[in-house]
Amino acid sequence: MNRPALDQWRIFLKCMELRNFTRTAEALDTDPAYVGKAIARLEAHLDGPLFIRTRPRLTPTWLAELYVERVSAAVHEVDRLLAEARSSGRKEGRPNGRKPL
Repeated sequence: MNRPALDQWRIFLKCMELRNFTRTAEALDTDPAYVGKAIARLEAHLDGPLFIRTRPRLTPTWLAELYVERVSAAVHEVDRLLAEARSSGRKEGRPNGRKPL
């Protein structure tokens, strides 16, 4: 099975914050079905449910609570690294961050 994509972890974090697939989709400017599928793929990878789904609210399971802090730190670190890479490329006159040949 493939590893979860960063996008799926971002959706997970937003679901933890908003506790609702529809509001998460609106906040991320995507479709609620996409949010549900992303969470389902994460759950399949982790072999357990992340949320108890009771309309209109999502209730995090112990598995979600176990992962949220570490996932949040990891996603924020990746965002920081990406921002650094973009910034250093621009500072050196390389819009795409690549060294000239």
